[in-house]
Amino acid sequence: MKTITKEQEYKLISQKLDLEKQIHFNEMDKQFCTNPSEIASIELVLKDLKVSLTNISNELTDISTPLASIEIKDSLIRTFIQMKSAISNVKYDLPISRSQSLIFENYFASKILDEINRAMNGDFYGLASPFLYLTTDPNDSFDRKQLISFFDSEINILKNLSSVNYIILKTYYQEFVSRLLKLIEK
Repeated sequence: MKTITKEQEYKLISQKLDLEKQIHFNEMDKQFCTNPSEIASIELVLKDLKVSLTNISNELTDISTPLASIEIKDSLIRTFIQMKSAISNVKYDLPISRSQSLIFENYFASKILDEINRAMNGDFYGLASPFLYLTTDPNDSFDRKQLISFFDSEINILKNLSSVNYIILKTYYQEFVSRLLKLIEK
């Protein structure tokens, strides 16, 4: 285990996120590439990127006191608490609109995911209390009690993480996305 500063850990996290993006874009390029020499070149780049990603991931798991990861975990918990509060403090007992009066059917869920992404990337500076559109349309609604229960569950999952580092949080995030997708399925 090694000791590094919070700033150094955030730098490693940023490098990990950048490598993941580069891998993603190179894999997309490879899918559309037809030239065998270009494919071989992309595969070589991908191999190097994946080795770098593994090395950074190992560094992130080898931090004795991961202050940035602890801060991100706390930000995730605060985000869920603020979302729960915004949903709980609505005057009328109506469901929340999925679309929030926009064309995008699950806009509300996408905003949840956006806020969690920001916290995972270390960009959490507080959540603005959103104006929530309510609905009487059963096809455009989230049950508020179900959402509050969902946020409570996510808070408990995070609080019960005995040890934390960014790799553990990334695994949590991927599982969270799956749970959110199950929640928004009609």
